[in-house]
Parts: sequence; structure tokens; C-alpha cells
Amino acid sequence: MGKTGTIFILLLTISAVLICNAEAAASSVKFVKKTVSSHPIVIFSKSYCAYCKRAKGVFKDLNTKPYVVELDERG
Repeated sequence: MGKTGTIFILLLTISAVLICNAEAAASSVKFVKKTVSSHPIVIFSKSYCAYCKRAKGVFKDLNTKPYVVELDERG
């Protein structure tokens, strides 16, 4: 395969990655918008994050249950 063919395949690969990333980003935006509009309080958290645990603790102390999305546990 010549240099032109290699460059073409590389460009196709880069295009495919960009399209996949754009679709994933659009899907993530849609998920966030839907989640935030469906719940009065939402915490996007990582289960091991000390700051996230503190934030969740504040709402527990207030006897208020937020909707929690554990980002590290999502598939």
C-alpha cells in the first residue's frame, strides 16, 4: 500500500473516532439534561470521592434524598 492509501485509511480511522466521540457526547448531554429535569436534586458522584461523600452526607443530614448518579458505576 502506498503512502496515499495509508493516509486515507488513517483519515477514515480518525473520522470514525470523531463520529463515535460526538455520538457519545450527544448521548451524555441528553442523559444529563433528562436526569436534571426529572429530579429536584441530582448529584453526579464517584463512589470513592471524599468530596462527593461529604455532599451526599449534607443531604442525609437534611433528611433530603437526592438522586445520585455514581459515574464510576455506570456502564
